[in-house]
Amino acid sequence: MNLSIDGIDLDYFNLLAKKVKSGRFLFGPTRKTIISKPGGGSRPLGIADSRDKIVQKGMAIILEQVANHRFYDSSFGYRRGKSAHDAMSYIRKKVSSGIWAIEVILVNVLIISIIRGSYRLFVRNT
Repeated sequence: MNLSIDGIDLDYFNLLAKKVKSGRFLFGPTRKTIISKPGGGSRPLGIADSRDKIVQKGMAIILEQVANHRFYDSSFGYRRGKSAHDAMSYIRKKVSSGIWAIEVILVNVLIISIIRGSYRLFVRNT
C-alpha cells in the first residue's frame, strides 16, 4: 500500500470516514508558530494536522454545496469564484454613488475591529 509522508493511505481514509459519520472524530491540537510580518513585527500562526485539514476540506466542500444556493448574488465574502474585485464591479454597476457603499464597508470593518479588540481585552482580563 502506498503511504504519504504523513502515513496516510486508503485504509486511513475509510477509517476517517467512519469516524466522521459516527461523530467520533476529534480534531487534534494545532501547532503554533510565530511568523514575521512584512512591515515588521510578528504574529502567531496555527498549523493544523494534515488529517484535520482533510476533514476540514471535506466539510467545506459539503457546506458549500448545501448553502451556496441560499446566498444572494450580491454576496461576495468567502465564496468560491467571488472576489473583492467582483464586489467592486457589482457596486459600480448597481449603486449610483460608489462612495456611499465604500463608506459602509469601511465602517463595518472598523466596527468589527473594535469588537475584536474589545473581546481580546475582555479575554485577557478574565
